Amino acid sequence: MRALAAILLAAALSGCATATICREGPVMVEIENSGWYLLNFIPLASGNPAKPNACSCRLFSKTVTLENNVKMLERVMREEKASGVIDLNSFTTDEHVFIILLKRHAYHTSAQLAFEGAKGEEAAQGEGEGAAQGEGAAQDEGAAQGGEAEGTK
Repeated sequence: MRALAAILLAAALSGCATATICREGPVMVEIENSGWYLLNFIPLASGNPAKPNACSCRLFSKTVTLENNVKMLERVMREEKASGVIDLNSFTTDEHVFIILLKRHAYHTSAQLAFEGAKGEEAAQGEGEGAAQGEGAAQDEGAAQGGEAEGTK
């Protein structure tokens, strides 16, 4: 019974590292790394940035850092073959339990992935549309001038 209680307590207090990718519309990445601290500065359990989205944590080590979130983001960028990011945002959250005895600290990082060919393709489409609109406008002007010419004859 005590062993089960210890396992449940460890699971409840363990840190977590997650990397979530949303591919609906622009590709968005959300990364969170959290950990539990005793008296605000002694790390008890932190998320394992080497294994995000896995049931893995690091005991007595401080892995909840912005640097680790950026490393996880870079890993996702390599996996997704992204060339960069747009709108990179990071912030921290703190949740205190038992006043100052326990604290859950988390870093959140989110970004939109940029792909090398995407901007070039959009620009080419925009130029193609503009050229087509320009040709259509020139044809309309020509027709209007031709119509005037015919009407004046």
